[in-house]
Amino acid sequence: MIDPDMSWKDAVETLRKSVNALIDAQEEAYAMLFLQEAQADPPNAALVTQMGVPTLKKSNRMSRITLDQRIEELQNRLRYANNTESNEPNG
Repeated sequence: MIDPDMSWKDAVETLRKSVNALIDAQEEAYAMLFLQEAQADPPNAALVTQMGVPTLKKSNRMSRITLDQRIEELQNRLRYANNTESNEPNG
């Protein structure tokens, strides 16, 4: 949970962990749903059962990579904004 007294770094890290946990749960749910549907189709059942949920989850990792890149970009923007503010003369 994000606390108003947190530093921006801690808030971003907390948000990243929460989003990653949600993505893990979503990937697991999609993989299990796909597995159930594929097992109902006899030609695919053996192959998909052999692949299992962990392999199916790995196929969904691109969303995780994209999310991590966006978080990194946000962190860089925040660092730049903080540096700009601290370098401005007080007038």
